[in-house]
Amino acid sequence: MVQIISDPPGARIEVNDDYVGDTPLEIKVAQHNGNFVNDTTIRAIPIQQGEYVQSKYFSGTFLPAAIPSRILFDMGLQPVAPAQ
Repeated sequence: MVQIISDPPGARIEVNDDYVGDTPLEIKVAQHNGNFVNDTTIRAIPIQQGEYVQSKYFSGTFLPAAIPSRILFDMGLQPVAPAQ
């Protein structure tokens, strides 16, 4: 199980484009030896003005990533501006 939290709470969470609930929540992901089995994108969609979509990608096929016990989304983080 992976605990997903956001600051502030209430962000809409999608796993591989499927809605799974609003934070805080726990999700179950396919795992093998504590690593992701499938490529997994977890996206937090804001519910308030001035917040930004946040995404975290975990590899399950090429160099499988370890599954964290908790994932935090800071909804106030702005996208990184491209280098000029």
